[in-house]
Amino acid sequence: MDNKLFIAALGAGIGAAATYISTKVSSTKKRKSDFTSDVQFDNDTTMADDNDDNDVKPIDGHTSLLASADPFAKDKLNLSSMLEQEIFDEQMNRTMLYYGENGFKKLRESFVIVVGLGGVGGAAAHVLLRSGVKKIRLIDPDLVTISSLNRNVLAARKDVGRSKVETMKSYFNAICPEVEVEAIQTFFSAEVADTLLGGNPTIGIL
Repeated sequence: MDNKLFIAALGAGIGAAATYISTKVSSTKKRKSDFTSDVQFDNDTTMADDNDDNDVKPIDGHTSLLASADPFAKDKLNLSSMLEQEIFDEQMNRTMLYYGENGFKKLRESFVIVVGLGGVGGAAAHVLLRSGVKKIRLIDPDLVTISSLNRNVLAARKDVGRSKVETMKSYFNAICPEVEVEAIQTFFSAEVADTLLGGNPTIGIL
């Protein structure tokens, strides 16, 4: 992957998230507006009249999704019945649409090394993971500290004292287990550069 493709990957990840959020907000507002304009209630009618508990029927032992307080209940039920490849394909759907089949194939075959997991390196590694690269090698000597939580892309207070690379690897494995993640806790120096950058990476971020 050349530098232009990498920069595009970062922009695409951030842009896709922003577009998705704005689209969801816009469509929600439109549906609310349409509902308000199409439905009228007279003074003798209340919303409570239509919310009879007896109308809620169990579905296969589960409470009706319509009555659930969890807006993601449907996705969770679908997730449990999907194959791993189906989950990955759906997770990468927007990335595939953006880059096209050939572009995503190149991205999926990429091996990226990120040296330093500060505010910039950590964010870059995070976006690359969600873009679906094949492999990421994380290199950083430090531990998660309280003062680093303002810029650490994933770490929480419970992670203070843990290795940065191992902390990020654990979150990465939960987000997208199809991406291979190597965690190396060490200082980067000229003496070990050849070893740390070995394996024929597509690109390195230092």
